[in-house]
Amino acid sequence: MPPQNGEAVCAAAGWRAEPDGAGAAGPADQLAKAKVDGAVTRTIAKICANHIIVIDDIGVLPVEPIQAEAFYRIIDCAYERRSIILTSNTHPSGFDSIMPKTLASAGVDRLLHHAHLILTSGESFRLIEAKNGGGVTPLVG
Repeated sequence: MPPQNGEAVCAAAGWRAEPDGAGAAGPADQLAKAKVDGAVTRTIAKICANHIIVIDDIGVLPVEPIQAEAFYRIIDCAYERRSIILTSNTHPSGFDSIMPKTLASAGVDRLLHHAHLILTSGESFRLIEAKNGGGVTPLVG
């Protein structure tokens, strides 16, 4: 999906229930802390207690191993129990390019099993607005 052409707007319109931060970084940070204090299972359960889990912009930034693990653990925990809204500029078939293939394959398999996939295309809303002179304030020096 091209950047910022509505996927996050669609996700936000559905519901916004992201646990402690945006994208994979929030849950990944929670999981990293939980590994230190031995609370991984409890942390994943807390995230999955939300009825809707939003994972926004996965793949925009490089995915570290802890983030890939968090992604898979959350998807696995929520599978057939919770709703997940995931936005990404990477098609699910390309998730193995942003995280280890085994985690990507298993995660995408669970995600797509009962999924409603919405693909968007076109230029970014912000880019279109800027090209048309909207949203741009000239700097006066």
